[in-house]
Amino acid sequence: MTDLSKNLLELSQVVVKHNMLQINSTIVSDIELGDSITLPFKFKARVLEPGMYKGFNFKADDIIRNMNTIFKVHGNLRNNELNTNHLNNRKANSTVEDLVGLISSVEYNRQEDALYMNCEVYDRTIAEKIMYKLYQFVSLRIVPISFYNDGFNTVKDFDFEELSIVRNPGYERALITEHNYEDTKWI
Repeated sequence: MTDLSKNLLELSQVVVKHNMLQINSTIVSDIELGDSITLPFKFKARVLEPGMYKGFNFKADDIIRNMNTIFKVHGNLRNNELNTNHLNNRKANSTVEDLVGLISSVEYNRQEDALYMNCEVYDRTIAEKIMYKLYQFVSLRIVPISFYNDGFNTVKDFDFEELSIVRNPGYERALITEHNYEDTKWI
């Protein structure tokens, strides 16, 4: 065997060992992260407060009234999707694989004057990103159904079409406030 052949053989063995270490360390880190997550992974998010949102004015009483008939356009609450980056199976270029979870309940916190949604994530990778604060925000898609032409476009009736986990929200206070919470109801 020539010196060149020996050197190539040694180099290939080093590369194989390096690759095995990389593969093994990746597997171990995934297992360690995975053990701390149970599915469904629950989180609570602040999604809307009274005031201006995308050119429309929302009042607390109308938010509260509409949350009780939420998702009128696309079905009942339990069937509504939690997505990432507003991809959902009702839009072109997205599939049911874009679905990461469901919205389990909606609450209005009168003390904070804010609407919250409780969500369940069934995708382990997304759950880990939320747990480790890589994803911290949500974005609510609202469809105004009727509004007053009062100079403020005050919305009377509207539908919350879908909720997405996003990196950059259109509404900066729409954020994940806690995860793995116990179910509580606010008055």
